Amino acid sequence: MFTEDIRKTHSEQNQSVSRNFLFRPKTFFGPDAGVFRQPKDKTPGKTATVKATAPTVLKGLNRTLYVVQNDVWNDSPEKVRTSAVKELERLFAFVGKVKGEKPFTIKVMSAQQLPEQFDFSESVVSVIDGDPKGYVDQAFDLQKSQIKKWLEQQKVQVHAEKDRDFDPGKPETLGRGGASKTILKDKKQVYAMPVMAGAVSLPEILEAFFDNIDDLLEKQFLRLGIDKKNPKKWPSKISTKDGKMSWDALEMLGIAVGRAIAHEGRHEYIGGGHAEAGLGADSPIILGEKNSENFSEKDQKEFLKKVQDLEKQQGKATIVPTFPQENRSKKELFPF
Repeated sequence: MFTEDIRKTHSEQNQSVSRNFLFRPKTFFGPDAGVFRQPKDKTPGKTATVKATAPTVLKGLNRTLYVVQNDVWNDSPEKVRTSAVKELERLFAFVGKVKGEKPFTIKVMSAQQLPEQFDFSESVVSVIDGDPKGYVDQAFDLQKSQIKKWLEQQKVQVHAEKDRDFDPGKPETLGRGGASKTILKDKKQVYAMPVMAGAVSLPEILEAFFDNIDDLLEKQFLRLGIDKKNPKKWPSKISTKDGKMSWDALEMLGIAVGRAIAHEGRHEYIGGGHAEAGLGADSPIILGEKNSENFSEKDQKEFLKKVQDLEKQQGKATIVPTFPQENRSKKELFPF
């Protein structure tokens, strides 16, 4: 089950270069990949003039969900990882389908590859084998500490911070996520302070996986003596004894992981609330339930609206770095 995720911690929370290729023959391809013909002109030496079409400028900041390439992620079978990323891309594809809107991107990055600073349209989720609540609590504390340190170095007055408002939580959880993306004004300077983190527990996802798969598939795990807790030992295909039915359990597990990550990533934009239905609902079933295979249409609209609001809120503010280079040599300072 998912927790009631972190609520807002401040009042403000809850709220390329393209090239045209011109070929010498009479046919050329414009920036929209349409085929055009040079107009007939019998005037000797006269060349037809083609008016270039300006590239479409899409609205939005980076709009990226980063999956941390940590030991737990790297230790998972490649098919699980590939399936999880594919599912994440599918789940957030709705953002780029809205005319004029910049698509949502999924990037898997190691700690050393992550940006030093994140804009309000970005989020970070880690797959772990421990307690998601404790993990996210620590991530919040490390980011807030770094923000305070940086502001003090800039001689910016740091105001007293309000206590974070947590939902009660539940004893068994798949994950936890939340954010506090706020603005600080000091004299003529405006600073954007993005604090966000999400974590999902792989052992809990595995338990939920076996709670929701077909009983016949689970019987094959028992019949074949497959270690349920160690996906690295799962075969690429699991079949019934007569061979009439088979499953790609690794791909299925990857889908479950992707949906768990997406649910927590959503909370880094929406806040602590849940949707009425779909994957954004409270405690969604991440496999084998059609109603939670996608974010609901209403939730999709609310998600995009929240991203747009956060981007507008950030504006041209200076982003405070939460993971500077000097912190990267110390594993205990990793804030995501």
